Amino acid sequence: MSFLRITSGRRFRRALLASTLLALAACQSPSEKAAALGAQAQQLFEQQRYYETSLLLQKALRARDDVPELWLLLGRAKIAMGDYPGAYAAYRSALDLDRANREAMAAVAQLSLNRGDFAGADDIATQIQALAPDDVLAALVRGYAALGQQRYDDALGIADGLIKQDGSNVAARVIRSMALERQGQIDEALAALKPVADQTSPDLLSQLQRLYERTADPRAIAGVLHRQLAATPQRADLRLGLARQAYTLGANNDGAEQLAAALLRSDKDDLRQGAIAVWMESGAAPAAVIASVGSLSRDVPTLRLALAQYLLARGMGAEALAQLKDVGPPAAAKTDDASRQGTRALAEAMSGQLQSAATRAAATLQLDDNEPFALMALARLALARGDTNQALRDSRVVLRDNPRLPMAYRLLAEIYTKRDEGQLADRTIDDGATANPDSGEYLAMNIPRLIAQGNVDEAMDLSRDFTIRNPASMTGWLTRLQACRKAGDAECVRRGSIIAARLAGKGGAFPAIPDDERPTDQPRWTI
Repeated sequence: MSFLRITSGRRFRRALLASTLLALAACQSPSEKAAALGAQAQQLFEQQRYYETSLLLQKALRARDDVPELWLLLGRAKIAMGDYPGAYAAYRSALDLDRANREAMAAVAQLSLNRGDFAGADDIATQIQALAPDDVLAALVRGYAALGQQRYDDALGIADGLIKQDGSNVAARVIRSMALERQGQIDEALAALKPVADQTSPDLLSQLQRLYERTADPRAIAGVLHRQLAATPQRADLRLGLARQAYTLGANNDGAEQLAAALLRSDKDDLRQGAIAVWMESGAAPAAVIASVGSLSRDVPTLRLALAQYLLARGMGAEALAQLKDVGPPAAAKTDDASRQGTRALAEAMSGQLQSAATRAAATLQLDDNEPFALMALARLALARGDTNQALRDSRVVLRDNPRLPMAYRLLAEIYTKRDEGQLADRTIDDGATANPDSGEYLAMNIPRLIAQGNVDEAMDLSRDFTIRNPASMTGWLTRLQACRKAGDAECVRRGSIIAARLAGKGGAFPAIPDDERPTDQPRWTI
């Protein structure tokens, strides 16, 4: 459902804006200024220079803020820039000035959905329908709003009405599928999409992926990801998703090739961490991961660095060091080599090469004084010599700057444990899990700790909530099984075992979803 549906009629809008500005120009000086700036802004907008458009319009609106057409143009520019909060504010201002403006009404309705204001979206869409009872966009907005408010029967009624008018209405079928899914009717939700399943709507593909994740069908998930990748080959996140499915299924070489393609042109930290998360959450054994990367790492150095950092996260310092043989002496390093130098320093520290680690870490921090792996190396060196105060200082700096780095939480918890500060160690792991609620790696750190402390009920609740949000996470289900077994919950063990087997590609009928594990998350409206 594209926002372009409400911004058609450019020629009419240009004429309307021009006539409005001509009228302004005949008035006093502020009006003349607003008219001139608005005309320039319209030209810039047509040249797709959206940022400059918004700057000129802000100046125009300082001169005259009671001209709806200026606010409408600003809203269009903000949409084009991807600034949805700014677009909402602009269109809301236009609507306040002209309560019957259809473009403003449609925009505010959609943007209200985008920001999670389902009641507001439904209210505006109802007003649109009062003016135009057959307005399809307004009906779609109301359907999504009903989903967001968990009024699933209402959502089904709206979707069915639209489908009766046009059986190929993809958006209506997505609404119907979402409503059925949230009522636990997965087969029916898939059936609702079948007549349009070959379409390429982002909302359709997203819903298909959700349903296949919900039924633990990794091959079908991969099929949807391939379809999305064909349309948007530049999206590295899709390749990470394909890699995860491949590793989960045991097709490790295919997974490594997807990671190599994702990392080939990028050394960004978030992509490296994404690759590490793929390995961590797929359930693949470290030896299998190393074998899969193999010769690919020679052509994609970033992949080798990610592998080394993954092995460090696994506590395998010597194996990580073996992946970093080509990292030269620190004296010859350049600024853009800081990550590799810091990673090798930590690998040396974890492998007992303390003097080399100290020298390399110090040199790395001359290149980048906040390089996390070099700081973790220094913290481990301090810990090795019993200086827990220094270790604590270094690890806190790492965590401050890298709140999504699992190793940072694990190291800080280890230091607190060494200092006999068990409560602080526990709080550190809790903080990591809270800050990263959908990371299987944090779940795998947290659940065994809770079980060991006798907090089995909490472990059950946390792992249950995680698998509701992340139904296709192998690590999530394997970790949840630990809690189920400890709790003696036979049905939980049975269901979790079947789902883990399905995720590994071993088949088996998907077990029914319990009523209290149905998804209740809010629907997404694509702009």
